[in-house]
Amino acid sequence: MARKFLKTKEDKVKIEYPSAYGSHSSMIDEKMTAKVKDQSFVVLKDERGHYVTERKRLDNNMADTNRHCLEETRAKGLTEALT
Repeated sequence: MARKFLKTKEDKVKIEYPSAYGSHSSMIDEKMTAKVKDQSFVVLKDERGHYVTERKRLDNNMADTNRHCLEETRAKGLTEALT
């Protein structure tokens, strides 16, 4: 017997960024980006927290794998960029 799952309005996540998958310049955290040693990288913030990505990945209409990786990978990338 198949189950039927009903979606409610509370299940929908409101996206407050230009897209759900890409990285955008409006997401940059300027204070944390100033602490990054390599200026080809930026620190961004989304609904899941902070993450590091390359500047060339901003506003290019493509999904950013750094945005959708595991929490551990995000934390590791952030730590490496800031130390």
